Order: sequence, then C-alpha cells, then structure tokens
Amino acid sequence: MVEPPRSLRPARLLERAGEVAHQAGIGEFLVVRRLADSSLTNPLGDIFDSYIIADDGTTFINNGTVALNNDLGFYNRANEHGGAAQLTYKQDEAADPVRRYFISLLANYRWNWDAKPTATSLEFEPTWEFRNFWNAKLNFYHEFAAYDDASRGIIGLYRRPDANRVTTIFSTDPREAVLTSLTASYTTAANGMSSVLAILSATARVSSSVELVPSLGYGATRDEVAWPLFYYTTNGLNLFGVRDVDQYDVALRGTVTFTRAVSLQFFTQVFLAQGRYRDFRELSLSGGLTPYAYDRSVRNPDFNEKALNANLVFRWEYRPGSTFYLVWTQARYGDNGLYDRSLGRNLSDAFRLPMDNVLLAKITYWWSR
Repeated sequence: MVEPPRSLRPARLLERAGEVAHQAGIGEFLVVRRLADSSLTNPLGDIFDSYIIADDGTTFINNGTVALNNDLGFYNRANEHGGAAQLTYKQDEAADPVRRYFISLLANYRWNWDAKPTATSLEFEPTWEFRNFWNAKLNFYHEFAAYDDASRGIIGLYRRPDANRVTTIFSTDPREAVLTSLTASYTTAANGMSSVLAILSATARVSSSVELVPSLGYGATRDEVAWPLFYYTTNGLNLFGVRDVDQYDVALRGTVTFTRAVSLQFFTQVFLAQGRYRDFRELSLSGGLTPYAYDRSVRNPDFNEKALNANLVFRWEYRPGSTFYLVWTQARYGDNGLYDRSLGRNLSDAFRLPMDNVLLAKITYWWSR
C-alpha cells in the first residue's frame, strides 16, 4: 500500500484543526488515540479518537474514520481513500440575545493510490439560535490545492488551486406560519476564479393541511479554469478553457393532506444554466497548461441548458401498513449552446421543450399475524 504524504495524514490534519481551535479561543485540541491499520483487509482504514478540553473544563468527544471509498461504495480497489473528522462545541445556556450556539471544525482529506491528494479541506462553522428562534450560520471553508486524476477524466494530473468560500445562512422562526431562509456564499480561488450563490426560500403553512415551499436561486461564476467534459486536443490531451457560468433555479414543492391516510405531494423545478469558454489551453502530461488554438466551429463547448422537472405523488394508506402510490413525472431538457440568450427567452423556451411523461402505480400489502 502507498503511504500518503505526512501533510495529508489524519494526524497532521487534526493538528491543523487544533491550531485553528486554539487560535479561536475554543480550547485545547488533543489527539489521544490513533490505530494505524491501513491494510486493504480493513475497509474502514485508520481510526482515531480525540477530544477538546474547553476553557471551562468541559470535555467534548470526537471520533473519525479514514475510509476507503469511491462512487460505488467500499471495495478493495477503490480509486481513492481518505476520511473526515468533525469537532463540535455546544453551549446551551448562552447570554442574550443568543439562546444557544454551536462551533464546529470539519476536516476532509482524500488521496489516490499514487499518494496524490485529491481533496483536502478545512471548515470552521459557528451557528447561533437567538431568543426569538431565528437562526444564523457562518461557514468558512478552505480547500487546499489538490489533484484531478484519471478517475475524473483527466489524462495525467491537473492541480486545482487553493480556494476559499464564505457562506451565510439566515432563517426565521420555524414555529411561525411562514418560515423564510436566505443563503448567500462567495468563493475565490488562487487562479482568479470568483463565484457567488444566493438562494431564497420560504415555507408557507397555508392551513393545517396545506404546505407550500417556493424557492429562488441564482449563481454566477467568473474566470474559472475548467475542462469541458469529453473535449480533447488533436494531441489526445484534455482541453481546458476559462469559463463564465450563470445559473437560475426556480422551484415549488408542496404537500396537501386530505386525511391521515390520503395525501398529495408535488414538486416543480425550472433550472437554467449557460456557460461560455475562452482562452483555451492544453493540459500537458506534466500537468502544465499551455495556450491552444481551438477551433470552436468544429465543436463548440459553450452551453445553454434548460431543464423542467415535475413530480406528482398521490399516497393512500388504505389499511395500516398497506399503501397505494400513484406517481406522475414529466421531464424536459434541451441545450442549444447559445450563451447570449436572455433569461426571459430561456425561461419560455423551457416550456416548449419536448417532454417525457411517466405514470407509475405501486401497491403494498402488509400481512401480519
């Protein structure tokens, strides 16, 4: 087995988490046990325990697992291995105007069998619940430079740059008839990429039997160096480009409860995403990016994707433990590759796309003695 470099081993990442905890004034972070058993016969890999001794003497236990994993689950020849660790400090008796708060540290680490890091990140996340039951959350996320390899379609290795993301989430009192939530995030990378994301959603309890959840989302990414999937140069190497992306998401879900045994659920979503590439480059086998004169008239990687999805689920529990379901789904998808289309034009085009409809019925019966 290939040993990962020291900077990526769990103990080193936990040291980093300890440094952050100490600097934040949370308390002292100590690793008290680490059982090294990374053989392929142990699918769970390394196991470690740790705890925090807070300034007031409170001790918080944490444990983590370094796992072998890939998209298909656990097996003896995974594409990469790694794990995650989380530490949480909780205070249930906070000073006004805060009712309670949580502070979490999260570490994630993965590497492939050539000892190349494929994902390494560290997060710091404080959460507050106020006296009026409103909630606020901040998430500070740092992604260390890591590699995309053959498992992600890369010929050779592509080194992703360091990146930072700040996310804020605010939500109102969940006891009220209308609950509102706002999420906003901003991401930057060392190579100049920047991204913003905003999501506004609400939960409206129209009555004791009707609940509606509308949501709006917008995201924009600028100057992202990215590989257009399945695009290659004449040398058979990956084609990269600088990409700008805009995406819009409009959704409505709801539940109508007629009786304890009969209900109707629905979900509708319109998703729009458009992207444009420029400044094409070729990824060499050594990992460098060099300018490449790509002829987009042969095949244009720009995209303008539109999707509309709708689901309707009727549920009837005709006897205890026995249920009848009737499900209808409709899916529409299209991509004309025209980046400069307006939002209104894209939205109207989504409803003109050809559709696929599926009607499904399922019935279960519970036999009992």
